[in-house]
Amino acid sequence: MRGYLRLLQSQALAIGRLFWMSTALLLALAVIAGVLLGGSGFSPPPLTLAVTIVAALLAAVVARGHRAVWLPCALLTALALGLWRDEATRSPTGAAGLAYYSGRDVAIVGTVTGEPEVLDRGETIRVAVESLTLADGGAAHRVSGTVLAHLGALTPLSYGDRLSLGGTLAPPPILPGGSGGAYRAYLAAQGIVTIMDYPRLQRLGGGNGAPLLALAIALRSFMERGIQHVLPTPENALLLGILLGTRTRALGALTAPFVPLRPLSAAQTTIKCRESRLTRSTMICRL
Repeated sequence: MRGYLRLLQSQALAIGRLFWMSTALLLALAVIAGVLLGGSGFSPPPLTLAVTIVAALLAAVVARGHRAVWLPCALLTALALGLWRDEATRSPTGAAGLAYYSGRDVAIVGTVTGEPEVLDRGETIRVAVESLTLADGGAAHRVSGTVLAHLGALTPLSYGDRLSLGGTLAPPPILPGGSGGAYRAYLAAQGIVTIMDYPRLQRLGGGNGAPLLALAIALRSFMERGIQHVLPTPENALLLGILLGTRTRALGALTAPFVPLRPLSAAQTTIKCRESRLTRSTMICRL
Protein backbone atom coordinates (compact mmCIF):
# COMPACT_ATOMS: atom_id res chain seq x y z
CA MET A 1 0.00 0.00 0.00
CA ARG A 2 2.84 2.36 0.89
CA GLY A 3 4.56 1.57 -2.38
CA TYR A 4 1.40 2.39 -4.31
CA LEU A 5 1.04 5.72 -2.49
CA ARG A 6 4.67 6.56 -3.20
CA LEU A 7 4.13 5.77 -6.86
CA LEU A 8 1.09 8.06 -7.00
CA GLN A 9 3.04 10.79 -5.21
CA SER A 10 5.96 10.55 -7.64
CA GLN A 11 3.59 10.65 -10.62
CA ALA A 12 1.82 13.70 -9.21
CA LEU A 13 5.16 15.45 -8.69
CA ALA A 14 6.21 14.61 -12.24
CA ILE A 15 2.96 15.98 -13.65
CA GLY A 16 3.35 19.10 -11.50
CA ARG A 17 6.89 19.67 -12.77
CA LEU A 18 5.75 19.18 -16.37
CA PHE A 19 2.88 21.60 -15.87
CA TRP A 20 5.23 24.11 -14.24
CA MET A 21 7.62 23.88 -17.20
CA SER A 22 4.83 24.45 -19.74
CA THR A 23 5.23 28.22 -19.73
CA ALA A 24 3.13 28.91 -22.81
CA LEU A 25 0.26 26.82 -21.48
CA LEU A 26 0.36 28.56 -18.12
CA LEU A 27 0.36 32.01 -19.72
CA ALA A 28 -2.57 31.07 -21.98
CA LEU A 29 -4.53 29.75 -19.01
CA ALA A 30 -3.80 32.98 -17.09
CA VAL A 31 -5.16 35.10 -19.95
CA ILE A 32 -8.30 32.92 -20.17
CA ALA A 33 -8.75 33.17 -16.41
CA GLY A 34 -8.52 36.97 -16.68
CA VAL A 35 -11.18 37.08 -19.39
CA LEU A 36 -13.49 34.80 -17.39
CA LEU A 37 -12.90 36.81 -14.24
CA GLY A 38 -13.78 40.02 -16.05
CA GLY A 39 -16.89 38.42 -17.53
CA SER A 40 -18.06 37.41 -14.07
CA GLY A 41 -18.31 41.06 -13.05
CA PHE A 42 -14.88 41.74 -11.52
CA SER A 43 -13.81 45.09 -12.97
CA PRO A 44 -10.78 46.83 -11.43
CA PRO A 45 -10.07 50.45 -12.40
CA PRO A 46 -8.10 50.87 -15.65
CA LEU A 47 -5.30 52.69 -13.81
CA THR A 48 -4.91 49.75 -11.43
CA LEU A 49 -4.69 47.35 -14.35
CA ALA A 50 -2.11 49.49 -16.12
CA VAL A 51 0.08 49.80 -13.00
CA THR A 52 -0.20 46.05 -12.35
CA ILE A 53 0.80 45.14 -15.91
CA VAL A 54 3.80 47.49 -15.96
CA ALA A 55 5.04 46.53 -12.48
CA ALA A 56 4.66 42.77 -13.02
CA LEU A 57 6.30 42.96 -16.44
CA LEU A 58 9.27 44.93 -15.09
CA ALA A 59 9.65 42.47 -12.21
CA ALA A 60 9.62 39.56 -14.65
CA VAL A 61 12.35 41.19 -16.76
CA VAL A 62 14.55 42.01 -13.76
CA ALA A 63 14.23 38.48 -12.31
CA ARG A 64 14.48 36.67 -15.63
CA GLY A 65 17.23 34.42 -14.27
CA HIS A 66 15.03 33.03 -11.48
CA ARG A 67 12.05 31.08 -12.80
CA ALA A 68 10.38 30.91 -9.40
CA VAL A 69 10.17 34.73 -9.46
CA TRP A 70 9.65 35.78 -13.07
CA LEU A 71 7.04 33.14 -13.93
CA PRO A 72 4.51 34.29 -11.26
CA CYS A 73 5.11 37.88 -12.40
CA ALA A 74 4.49 36.87 -16.02
CA LEU A 75 1.33 35.01 -14.99
CA LEU A 76 0.11 38.10 -13.14
CA THR A 77 0.79 40.16 -16.28
CA ALA A 78 -1.17 37.67 -18.42
CA LEU A 79 -4.05 37.68 -15.92
CA ALA A 80 -4.18 41.49 -15.96
CA LEU A 81 -4.07 41.50 -19.76
CA GLY A 82 -7.06 39.14 -19.83
CA LEU A 83 -8.94 41.50 -17.52
CA TRP A 84 -7.99 44.46 -19.69
CA ARG A 85 -9.16 42.65 -22.83
CA ASP A 86 -12.59 42.09 -21.28
CA GLU A 87 -12.71 45.71 -20.13
CA ALA A 88 -11.73 46.96 -23.62
CA THR A 89 -14.52 45.03 -25.34
CA ARG A 90 -17.18 46.11 -22.85
CA SER A 91 -19.56 48.76 -24.10
CA PRO A 92 -19.32 52.09 -22.25
CA THR A 93 -22.25 53.28 -20.18
CA GLY A 94 -23.94 56.65 -19.94
CA ALA A 95 -23.84 59.32 -22.62
CA ALA A 96 -20.52 57.95 -23.92
CA GLY A 97 -22.17 54.67 -25.00
CA LEU A 98 -24.54 53.88 -27.84
CA ALA A 99 -27.09 52.19 -25.59
CA TYR A 100 -27.85 55.58 -24.04
CA TYR A 101 -29.36 56.73 -27.36
CA SER A 102 -31.38 53.57 -28.02
CA GLY A 103 -34.78 54.35 -29.53
CA ARG A 104 -33.71 57.73 -30.94
CA ASP A 105 -33.16 58.80 -34.54
CA VAL A 106 -29.47 59.62 -34.92
CA ALA A 107 -26.69 60.08 -37.45
CA ILE A 108 -23.45 58.28 -36.63
CA VAL A 109 -19.99 58.28 -38.16
CA GLY A 110 -17.75 55.25 -37.86
CA THR A 111 -15.53 52.66 -39.51
CA VAL A 112 -16.40 49.18 -40.80
CA THR A 113 -14.58 46.73 -38.50
CA GLY A 114 -14.94 43.57 -40.58
CA GLU A 115 -16.10 42.10 -43.83
CA PRO A 116 -19.80 42.56 -44.65
CA GLU A 117 -21.77 39.41 -43.85
CA VAL A 118 -23.91 38.38 -46.81
CA LEU A 119 -27.48 37.34 -45.97
CA ASP A 120 -30.27 35.91 -48.10
CA ARG A 121 -31.62 39.45 -48.25
CA GLY A 122 -28.97 42.14 -48.10
CA GLU A 123 -26.05 42.11 -45.70
CA THR A 124 -24.93 43.24 -42.25
CA ILE A 125 -21.94 45.35 -41.29
CA ARG A 126 -20.32 46.14 -37.97
CA VAL A 127 -19.36 49.77 -37.51
CA ALA A 128 -17.14 51.15 -34.75
CA VAL A 129 -18.77 54.48 -33.96
CA GLU A 130 -16.73 57.66 -33.45
CA SER A 131 -19.37 60.36 -33.16
CA LEU A 132 -23.14 60.71 -32.96
CA THR A 133 -25.55 63.54 -33.80
CA LEU A 134 -29.20 63.58 -32.80
CA ALA A 135 -31.65 63.99 -35.67
CA ASP A 136 -33.45 66.82 -33.90
CA GLY A 137 -30.29 68.94 -34.04
CA GLY A 138 -27.40 69.73 -31.79
CA ALA A 139 -23.67 69.23 -31.80
CA ALA A 140 -21.92 65.94 -32.47
CA HIS A 141 -21.19 63.79 -29.40
CA ARG A 142 -18.04 61.73 -28.99
CA VAL A 143 -19.24 58.18 -28.34
CA SER A 144 -17.71 54.72 -28.58
CA GLY A 145 -19.15 51.32 -29.28
CA THR A 146 -20.06 49.05 -32.14
CA VAL A 147 -23.38 49.03 -33.97
CA LEU A 148 -24.68 46.18 -36.12
CA ALA A 149 -26.32 47.65 -39.24
CA HIS A 150 -28.68 45.63 -41.44
CA LEU A 151 -28.60 46.73 -45.09
CA GLY A 152 -31.38 45.88 -47.52
CA ALA A 153 -29.09 45.18 -50.49
CA LEU A 154 -25.54 44.14 -51.30
CA THR A 155 -23.05 46.99 -51.26
CA PRO A 156 -19.42 47.46 -52.38
CA LEU A 157 -18.41 48.27 -48.81
CA SER A 158 -15.25 46.70 -47.39
CA TYR A 159 -13.19 46.59 -44.24
CA GLY A 160 -11.86 49.98 -43.17
CA ASP A 161 -14.48 52.09 -44.98
CA ARG A 162 -15.56 55.21 -43.11
CA LEU A 163 -19.34 55.66 -43.17
CA SER A 164 -22.13 57.94 -42.12
CA LEU A 165 -25.29 56.08 -41.07
CA GLY A 166 -28.65 57.61 -40.31
CA GLY A 167 -31.51 55.81 -38.61
CA THR A 168 -32.97 54.66 -35.31
CA LEU A 169 -30.83 52.83 -32.80
CA ALA A 170 -32.45 49.85 -31.09
CA PRO A 171 -31.38 47.01 -28.80
CA PRO A 172 -30.89 43.59 -30.45
CA PRO A 173 -34.19 41.71 -30.69
CA ILE A 174 -35.14 38.84 -28.42
CA LEU A 175 -35.86 35.97 -30.79
CA PRO A 176 -38.88 33.74 -30.14
CA GLY A 177 -38.23 30.49 -28.35
CA GLY A 178 -36.93 29.28 -25.03
CA SER A 179 -33.45 30.75 -25.58
CA GLY A 180 -34.62 33.94 -27.25
CA GLY A 181 -32.15 36.07 -25.32
CA ALA A 182 -29.17 34.05 -26.53
CA TYR A 183 -28.77 36.21 -29.64
CA ARG A 184 -28.68 39.39 -27.57
CA ALA A 185 -26.16 37.82 -25.18
CA TYR A 186 -24.07 36.64 -28.14
CA LEU A 187 -23.84 40.18 -29.51
CA ALA A 188 -23.24 41.69 -26.07
CA ALA A 189 -20.25 39.38 -25.59
CA GLN A 190 -18.77 41.01 -28.70
CA GLY A 191 -19.45 44.53 -27.45
CA ILE A 192 -22.58 45.08 -29.57
CA VAL A 193 -25.60 46.39 -27.66
CA THR A 194 -27.35 48.35 -30.43
CA ILE A 195 -28.48 47.68 -33.99
CA MET A 196 -29.71 49.86 -36.83
CA ASP A 197 -32.09 48.48 -39.46
CA TYR A 198 -31.86 49.75 -43.05
CA PRO A 199 -30.07 53.01 -42.32
CA ARG A 200 -29.38 55.91 -44.65
CA LEU A 201 -25.81 55.28 -45.76
CA GLN A 202 -23.05 57.45 -47.13
CA ARG A 203 -19.47 56.34 -47.70
CA LEU A 204 -16.94 58.94 -46.55
CA GLY A 205 -13.70 57.20 -47.45
CA GLY A 206 -11.67 54.03 -47.02
CA GLY A 207 -8.39 52.62 -45.77
CA ASN A 208 -8.98 53.28 -42.07
CA GLY A 209 -8.49 49.72 -40.82
CA ALA A 210 -5.47 47.85 -39.50
CA PRO A 211 -2.99 47.22 -42.39
CA LEU A 212 -2.28 43.57 -41.52
CA LEU A 213 -5.95 42.67 -41.21
CA ALA A 214 -6.71 44.52 -44.45
CA LEU A 215 -3.94 42.52 -46.16
CA ALA A 216 -5.36 39.21 -44.85
CA ILE A 217 -8.85 40.12 -46.03
CA ALA A 218 -7.54 41.15 -49.45
CA LEU A 219 -5.68 37.83 -49.77
CA ARG A 220 -8.80 35.87 -48.90
CA SER A 221 -10.85 37.90 -51.38
CA PHE A 222 -8.27 37.10 -54.07
CA MET A 223 -8.59 33.37 -53.30
CA GLU A 224 -12.40 33.66 -53.34
CA ARG A 225 -12.35 35.20 -56.82
CA GLY A 226 -10.06 32.42 -58.03
CA ILE A 227 -12.38 29.70 -56.73
CA GLN A 228 -15.43 31.45 -58.17
CA HIS A 229 -13.68 31.65 -61.55
CA VAL A 230 -12.81 27.93 -61.58
CA LEU A 231 -16.01 26.43 -60.17
CA PRO A 232 -19.63 27.26 -61.07
CA THR A 233 -22.34 28.29 -58.64
CA PRO A 234 -23.42 26.77 -56.22
CA GLU A 235 -20.46 24.36 -56.11
CA ASN A 236 -18.05 27.19 -55.42
CA ALA A 237 -20.10 28.28 -52.40
CA LEU A 238 -19.55 24.89 -50.77
CA LEU A 239 -15.78 25.04 -51.28
CA LEU A 240 -15.61 28.67 -50.12
CA GLY A 241 -17.39 27.79 -46.89
CA ILE A 242 -15.19 24.75 -46.19
CA LEU A 243 -11.81 26.13 -47.26
CA LEU A 244 -12.02 29.84 -46.38
CA GLY A 245 -14.93 29.98 -43.94
CA THR A 246 -16.72 32.44 -46.20
CA ARG A 247 -20.35 33.26 -45.44
CA THR A 248 -22.24 32.47 -48.62
CA ARG A 249 -25.82 32.29 -49.76
CA ALA A 250 -27.85 29.07 -49.76
CA LEU A 251 -26.32 26.16 -51.67
CA GLY A 252 -29.39 25.73 -53.87
CA ALA A 253 -29.70 22.22 -55.26
CA LEU A 254 -26.71 21.06 -53.22
CA THR A 255 -28.76 21.26 -50.02
CA ALA A 256 -30.97 18.33 -51.10
CA PRO A 257 -28.49 15.54 -50.17
CA PHE A 258 -28.09 16.97 -46.67
CA VAL A 259 -30.94 15.57 -44.58
CA PRO A 260 -31.68 17.61 -41.44
CA LEU A 261 -30.58 15.71 -38.34
CA ARG A 262 -32.76 15.75 -35.23
CA PRO A 263 -30.68 16.05 -32.04
CA LEU A 264 -30.88 13.05 -29.73
CA SER A 265 -31.41 13.25 -26.00
CA ALA A 266 -29.06 11.52 -23.55
CA ALA A 267 -31.51 8.63 -23.08
CA GLN A 268 -31.90 8.16 -26.83
CA THR A 269 -28.13 8.24 -27.28
CA THR A 270 -27.71 5.54 -24.63
CA ILE A 271 -30.34 3.36 -26.33
CA LYS A 272 -28.67 3.83 -29.72
CA CYS A 273 -25.27 2.89 -28.26
CA ARG A 274 -26.74 -0.23 -26.67
CA GLU A 275 -28.45 -1.18 -29.93
CA SER A 276 -25.14 -0.72 -31.74
CA ARG A 277 -23.34 -2.93 -29.23
CA LEU A 278 -26.03 -5.63 -29.50
CA THR A 279 -25.85 -5.56 -33.28
CA ARG A 280 -22.06 -5.84 -33.21
CA SER A 281 -22.22 -8.72 -30.74
CA THR A 282 -24.78 -10.53 -32.92
CA MET A 283 -22.57 -10.14 -35.98
CA ILE A 284 -19.57 -11.51 -34.09
CA CYS A 285 -21.62 -14.53 -32.90
CA ARG A 286 -22.79 -15.22 -36.44
CA LEU A 287 -19.22 -15.10 -37.70
